Order: sequence, then C-alpha cells, then structure tokens
Amino acid sequence: LISSLKDGVWVFISVKDEASENLTTDAKNAIKKLGSTKIDSLGRRHSWCIIGRKGAAAGSRVEAHKSNGEVSCSETLPIKQTASYPDVAHAQLKSAGYSVGNYATIKVDENNVVSSG
Repeated sequence: LISSLKDGVWVFISVKDEASENLTTDAKNAIKKLGSTKIDSLGRRHSWCIIGRKGAAAGSRVEAHKSNGEVSCSETLPIKQTASYPDVAHAQLKSAGYSVGNYATIKVDENNVVSSG
C-alpha cells in the first residue's frame, strides 16, 4: 500500500497490542520510506507510532517507540486550504502495547479517526 502512494502523502500509524510478528522486511522498508528510524526496534507487544510522509528522509518525521509504556506523536501539519478547512491540521496519535493498556488512537483536530481499545 505505501509503495503505491505519491510522495508527500501523510501516513499515520499507531500500534495496538502486537504488530511485529507479521511485519515483513518489505513492510519495514516501506515504513522507512515514511521517514521511520525506529521500525526495526519494534518488538512483541511494544508501543509505536509515526506521523509519516511518503518520501520523507530518515529521522525527519515524528515517531515514538517504547518496549513498555505508552507513546504519543503530535504535530501540526500543513494541508491544502479550502473554503471549508483551515490551512493546518493537528494530528495526535497514541499507542499502548498489550501490557500498558492495549489501545491505539489517531485523532485529527480532536476528531477520532481511529480509536481502538
């Protein structure tokens, strides 16, 4: 999926419970193309999130990882302004692995886009 995106597309990922066991090398390499430097550290039931952007340089994006504890990613993003929307959006992601809450959330401008818990 990531490989089919155009450069510059925003991608939000937040892990709930377990994401490492079925994550292929190809999937990790695709996530690195979003600017990730921490995806190789993701282990069983860890917490991890990224506000990625296709084509971003490694380490240039907001990303968080912990082996035991909640993590969050937050950033104000530039978006195309229209008559109905402002020219920025605020993204907030949280991830909690199995042992620390077992949930993931993605919010844009305080609206839940994904909430799993």
